[in-house]
Amino acid sequence: MWRTPEPKLRLGFSIAIIAVAAGGAVALWTSGRTTQSTQWVTHSLDVEARLREVTGHLRYVESVAQDPRSLRSVDSVRDPLAAAVRQLRSLTADNPDQWHRADSLAALIPPHLAALQRSMKRRHPSGAGRIFLPVEDRGGAGQIDTMIARMDAAEQRLLHARSAAMQRRADRVRIAVWTSTLLALMAVFAAARLVRRELAGRHDAEDQLRAVIESAPNGMVMVDPSGRIVLVNRQVERVFGYSRAELLGQLVDVLIPERFREHHRELRAQFFAHPGHRPSETMPDLLGRNKDGVEIPVEIELSPIETGGTSFVLASIVDT
Repeated sequence: MWRTPEPKLRLGFSIAIIAVAAGGAVALWTSGRTTQSTQWVTHSLDVEARLREVTGHLRYVESVAQDPRSLRSVDSVRDPLAAAVRQLRSLTADNPDQWHRADSLAALIPPHLAALQRSMKRRHPSGAGRIFLPVEDRGGAGQIDTMIARMDAAEQRLLHARSAAMQRRADRVRIAVWTSTLLALMAVFAAARLVRRELAGRHDAEDQLRAVIESAPNGMVMVDPSGRIVLVNRQVERVFGYSRAELLGQLVDVLIPERFREHHRELRAQFFAHPGHRPSETMPDLLGRNKDGVEIPVEIELSPIETGGTSFVLASIVDT
C-alpha cells in the first residue's frame, strides 16, 4: 500500500558513494604520489649502489698495484669502472650538486689510474722478478675518497628525506581509505536509521488507517493511480461478495459493470489529475457489480489521500 522511502535510501547511498568516490580519488592521487616517492627512494638506492661499485673497483685496482705477488693489470678494471662512473653521472643528472660531484669524480679517476699504472711500470719495467713497493702518490686517491664520501653523505640525506615522504604518503593513503570507508558506513547507517523510523511511523499510520477503514459502517475501497485495489474493509466483502484476498491487487474495474468500465477509467484519470472531494450527490445513479455478476445500485463518495509521495483514492460505498 505504501511507497518505500526510496528518496532517503537514495540520499544515504548517494552520500556513501560520494564518500567512497572522494576517498578513492584522494587515495588514488596520494597513491600516485607514494609511487613517485618509492621511485625516488629506489633512485637514491641505485646511486648508492653505483658509489659502492666505483669504490670497489678502485680498492681492487689499488690492491693490485700494491700486491707484490699480483700479475694483474690496472687495465682489467678500467672499462667496468668507467661504466659505473657513467651510470653514476646519468643517475645524478636530476640533482645539480650530485651531478657536479660525479663529474669531478669522473675527472679524478683517469689520472689516478694512470699514476697507478706508471708506478707499476717504473718498479717493474721488464715485468720479471716483481718486487712491489707501496704506491708513491696517494693524493689522487684521497681526493677520490673525499668526493665519494661527500656524494654518499648527500645521497643518504636524500634517501632519508625521500623515505620519510614515502611513509607520509602511504599513511595518507591509509587515512583516506579508512576515512572514506567510515563516512560511507556512517551515511548508510544514518540512512538506515531514517528508513527504520519512517517505516515504523508509516506502519503505525497504516495500522491506524486500517482500523478506521475496517470499523467504518460503509464499504471502503482504496485505489492507487493504476486503478488497483490496495485496501478494502469487511463491508465491501459483504456488499460485493468477494473475499479480501480476491480483491487486493485487482483492478477496481472488477466491481464495475463491464459497459461502464471504459468511462470509469477516464473519470479515474481525471480525478487523479484534479483530486478533490466528490460527494455522492455529484455521482447519482451509479451501479456496482458483485461477484455473481449481479448489478447493484450504490452511492459512492470519493476522497483523495496522499502518503509517501503517492496519491490514492478512498471510495466510500453504500449499497442502496
